[in-house]
Amino acid sequence: MKHKKNNTSVITMDELVRTPLRVIRRRIEGFSFAKVFLHPETGKAQHLAAGTLVQLLPTEIVAKIIYSDAVSKDTVMVSTELKDMPDYVQLEPSSGHMIVNQLFHKKLDGEKLSASDIRQLLRAIDTGAVEVAQLGALATLFEIKGLDPDETVEMATSIVEMSRPLEFAKKPVVDKHSIGGVAGNRITPIIVPIIAAAGLTIPKVSTRAITSPAGSIDAVEVVMPVDLSLEEMVRVVNKTGGCIVNGESVGIGRVMDKFIGVLKPLKLDPIPLMVASILSKKKLAGSQYVLIDLPTGEGSKLPRRRIARELAHEFSRVGYRMGLHVENVISPGIRPIGRMIGPALEMIEVFKVLENKFASRALIKKSLSLSGILLEMTGKAPRGAGYGIAEHILKKGKALEKFKEIIEAQGGDPSITSESIPKASYRHLVTADISDTVYTVRSSSLVKIARAAGAPWDRTAGVIIYVDHGDDINPGDPLFEIWAESESKIDAALYIAEQDPPVVLEKMVLEYIPMTVETEY
Repeated sequence: MKHKKNNTSVITMDELVRTPLRVIRRRIEGFSFAKVFLHPETGKAQHLAAGTLVQLLPTEIVAKIIYSDAVSKDTVMVSTELKDMPDYVQLEPSSGHMIVNQLFHKKLDGEKLSASDIRQLLRAIDTGAVEVAQLGALATLFEIKGLDPDETVEMATSIVEMSRPLEFAKKPVVDKHSIGGVAGNRITPIIVPIIAAAGLTIPKVSTRAITSPAGSIDAVEVVMPVDLSLEEMVRVVNKTGGCIVNGESVGIGRVMDKFIGVLKPLKLDPIPLMVASILSKKKLAGSQYVLIDLPTGEGSKLPRRRIARELAHEFSRVGYRMGLHVENVISPGIRPIGRMIGPALEMIEVFKVLENKFASRALIKKSLSLSGILLEMTGKAPRGAGYGIAEHILKKGKALEKFKEIIEAQGGDPSITSESIPKASYRHLVTADISDTVYTVRSSSLVKIARAAGAPWDRTAGVIIYVDHGDDINPGDPLFEIWAESESKIDAALYIAEQDPPVVLEKMVLEYIPMTVETEY
């Protein structure tokens, strides 16, 4: 439809017909294949801004526009990486671009997203037909407005439908997932061999660290390859009963990884997307029983227990509708679980637990507690007896034997021990300078120090903590030790430790609030 404004005829975007452009093929270093180069005047004439995702009709190729004066006004330059290109193409905004716009306004107006809406959105994300800025805006809206249970379930089931679920020879299949946020919480490489040694199947698909000093994959990669293909993963699990592999390499639920990847710089983690992503991946991995670990406390992702309970109920509700048996535990999240923080350090402590050597009591208890619950969920142990059975498997060396079996099946050296894991070249011990009592050890501070020391990029970097809540200390007693691969990183970590001390001494006054004239009674 045409409108008159100041005697000028205005054509709506729906009515706009874009002129086909002649294709020039040229190899352009430094750009991926999904780029097209357009003269700025041509872009403005066709209402196509730089950065817009467009479809190159009549092909199904989606590419991003880059303005360049080096291109003539009647041509479009594309990389030679693009195959089967016609001599002329017509550029149209991608369908994904329009889909996200429609869903954004629909959600903004308080309307419910349909199953079709969600499937179209995920397909557009999967094919790369959506701009990062649009996804960021939509995710922000999901953070503010949320998704109702039906929308969350549809999101999760649509992800499953877009992938191929795995099948394993032996059932039942179980899994556990921690939402993270706690230093030294390396329970996965302890739980997996305990559960597999008990005769259950546990295919653990994990991730690398985003904001922590070590994700499960960063740590486990110290002792064995983790970038397995889907076929290799299935082979390992059918042979040993368990695995610990990188989710990126096996490609399970990759469409949600693309969506969530956009959120990392924004530091957003909308609960509905997290629930849908976690449970869809568990379903795709063939799991029937899932245990969710929700660390809670100041400095963790869930600062209040009430929030953790609400999230637990959401996991259970969505899981039930997906045909999963989901149970949850709320665990302490204010203090580190293990005493060693960083990829290699955490694996040293894992091996000490499996070897029945001295290790963090909290790490042992949490690993056995969650293992016991998984055994009880599946009927492998009566309620209340799971901890004892898991402890028996650990103490008898069966878990260590199973873990070495998994290491060998994934291509690692099964002769590795806690003593043979690589150590850092530089170390600095921080000691107490007064007599006092430890009030708390702050997990959030230890995370910052370990990352400043180089973790997770430097595998041997990290922190060892020597004290815990309630410990009495005297001058010269060790508090914590920083490991790094250079003196400069030791200095950087020490600077963080001075600004944000990880060991807080006992306080009789938690906060001082002076009277002010603005005080209301």
